[in-house]
Amino acid sequence: TLQVRSCRTLPVSSRRMLQARSWWTLPARFACATLVRMIWYVLLSAAAVLLLYMRVEAGWLKIERIRVSDRLRLRIAVVSDLHPSLCRVPLPTVQNAIRTHQPDLLLFLGDAVDKPAHIPVAACWLGSITEGIPAFAVEGNHDHRLFADKPELRDAFREALSAAGIRLMADEQALLP
Repeated sequence: TLQVRSCRTLPVSSRRMLQARSWWTLPARFACATLVRMIWYVLLSAAAVLLLYMRVEAGWLKIERIRVSDRLRLRIAVVSDLHPSLCRVPLPTVQNAIRTHQPDLLLFLGDAVDKPAHIPVAACWLGSITEGIPAFAVEGNHDHRLFADKPELRDAFREALSAAGIRLMADEQALLP
């Protein structure tokens, strides 16, 4: 391999060849850098759109009515994925939806806490939407992950939910009133 420190030490024909070669490689280098930059901008834009969508979606209240059986005549409200640090649904909106649909039973399917500080917030929030409705809760993956590291938090969560009128269940069954 030939290492060139300065073009002036080369013969004229070699300098011309080197200049000609660099002339042809300049557009290729420019195109490669531009392509990499474009890919980077596309990835950044996609990430920004995804984050914006997640922010907007955290403010939606999705209400679905599913008829399972006419014989039971039981209305069940199912709530999940509270995530107090991410939830953007106003509490009055949820309270109004529950009041409007008048469920006989409220089930919370988990993901109430991500941090220990969320325990009282989640219990207060969930307690305010039950309004005398029999309510049961189970742990979600986020709750379970937090409680696996600190089992004493599970007891604190259970007590906070119990004070709010919600029974936290794990591998058990309950008779409805």
